[in-house]
Amino acid sequence: MLQLWRHFYGERPSGFSVAKLSKVLYLKRPALYPILDSQLMRRYRRLARHQGQARPELGRYQYWSAVREDLMANTASGALAQVREQLRTSSDPAIQAMSRLTDLRLLDICTWR
Repeated sequence: MLQLWRHFYGERPSGFSVAKLSKVLYLKRPALYPILDSQLMRRYRRLARHQGQARPELGRYQYWSAVREDLMANTASGALAQVREQLRTSSDPAIQAMSRLTDLRLLDICTWR
C-alpha cells in the first residue's frame, strides 16, 4: 500500500495534489485507500501526528493509520452498521445505494458531515 503511494507520489506532475492522487488510488482499491483531501486531513491531523510520533520511520503524519484507527473504532462500536442500516431503509433509492459503499468510504462521508 505504502509502496504504491510512494511510487505515484514521487512521479506525480506539478500541481497533482495529494487529494487527486488519493482519489485515483481509491478508484483502484476503494476498500484500501481513503480519499485524503484537505477536509479529511484537517479532521485527522492530531491523531495522524500522534501516529507519526509512534512510528517516525513512516513519516511525521500518519493519516492512513489515523483513519484506520477511526474505522476500527466505528466498526467495533456498531456506529457504521447503524448508519448503513439507516441508509438501507431509506425510501430514496439514491440513499439506499449508499448503503453498499465500503466501510472506508462510508466513514469518509460521515467524517465530512
